[in-house]
Amino acid sequence: MNERNRGTKYCGKAETHDYQLYLALNEIEHTKTKARHPQTNGICERFHKTILQEFYQIAFRRKIYQTLDELQANLDIWIEHYNAERTQNGGTVRSSLNFYISQAAGNP
Repeated sequence: MNERNRGTKYCGKAETHDYQLYLALNEIEHTKTKARHPQTNGICERFHKTILQEFYQIAFRRKIYQTLDELQANLDIWIEHYNAERTQNGGTVRSSLNFYISQAAGNP
């Protein structure tokens, strides 16, 4: 599922709009959040807070990045850690990757 913040640039018919065509070809459901209600997009907002606290605030204290590619490389490493190793909910839930693999295998 792909959820957008009411961005009209992402709306259109699949026949004439590249983004909608991509979603249709990959069987991704496109939903929009309720206008002026950020709490309806809570999971995304929480991820933004987590990435700010656990990556950006620490990274910018430790290093002066000379290029965007350098920052992106470190962010990619952190995202891999977040998805594959970091436990969710304070350590009470498996990593995101392990959770989705078990769900795909039919194991709750």
